[in-house]
Amino acid sequence: MRVHSIQRIIFPVLLILYFSKCQTIKPLENLSKSLTLEDLSLKGNGNNIQPTWIELEGDLNVKVNYGVLKRFWFISPTLVELDSAHFGNRIVDVWLPPSYDTGVTYPVIYFNDGQMLFDANSTWNGQEWKIDETLKEFIESGNSPYIIVGIYNAGKYRHAEYLPEDVLNFVSQSDTMNKSAADIISAYKQDKIYSNEYLDFIVNELRPMIEANFSVNKHYSQNFIAGSSMGGLISYYACMKYRNKWGGMIALSSHWPVIFTLESNPFPESFIDYTRSTISLGHNQQIWYLSTGTETLDSMYSNSHNNMVKMIKGTGKIQTKNFKHQIFSGMNHTEDSWSRQFPQALDFLESRRVKKVR
Repeated sequence: MRVHSIQRIIFPVLLILYFSKCQTIKPLENLSKSLTLEDLSLKGNGNNIQPTWIELEGDLNVKVNYGVLKRFWFISPTLVELDSAHFGNRIVDVWLPPSYDTGVTYPVIYFNDGQMLFDANSTWNGQEWKIDETLKEFIESGNSPYIIVGIYNAGKYRHAEYLPEDVLNFVSQSDTMNKSAADIISAYKQDKIYSNEYLDFIVNELRPMIEANFSVNKHYSQNFIAGSSMGGLISYYACMKYRNKWGGMIALSSHWPVIFTLESNPFPESFIDYTRSTISLGHNQQIWYLSTGTETLDSMYSNSHNNMVKMIKGTGKIQTKNFKHQIFSGMNHTEDSWSRQFPQALDFLESRRVKKVR
């Protein structure tokens, strides 16, 4: 199929996908407008505001069929901008297994696009990752319980938070580059990329808060990050940039093209160049799981996926036993597909995870 034919097929999907990822739950959206820095007595600039979270009780609008869900409203000095205090507000869901015991320390998976994980009745498209159902079957089969942390995205800032900033250093801006690529780079640079700040928020603010309030294993090898599409990119970037903080990643349908055309698109090669220049033997203890489908938006990814896999293998810096990649024929760019891929990703992670770490 020609590239322009692919574009005609995927562009409507893109529009639906983009607006879906920006969805927030209305009662919490209203709450975000009422929780200001003044209300919380968090005055001053970003250097002296302390990370703060508030547990939200009552009807959370998200139901789980297994385990317990807790919701927090997180105020982040890293993400707050003085002219837009609400940018630093973030919903964080914490899922606990039914056997949760403060005498036990649990491995943790941090998920991007956290609003899509648990309840199809609360999502824009009536789909979900089915995290709680998957963990139920997983745990009842004798596997280790995990704690899940779902980080809601930043709405219209989602792409700016999830696009790996350092990769842009490898993007050529020559006259031959596709105009839409040049436009999107220009727009991002004008509005600023927030992916480094976003990862700083997770590693240096959210994780310490989780570790202080829940019985989690703090060792880097027991902490993982996961996501799909742009959420897959930021999960990959987290492991690249903070190799001593993450035990590995689950990245499904990673949106390597960034834009929505393959013609003269510099981004897939830029990701390869960035990875080749950054990956080191320090990454060889991490567990990497990459997958993609073949339909709708995922139809753009197979070459990028295969080229990335080939390059990673060629470096010899990721242990073969800790690196798994799959292409799921017939699966598309939806939560329904990701919910079917996630059990395999989780099984692989558990099979490679070092179990006895304190």
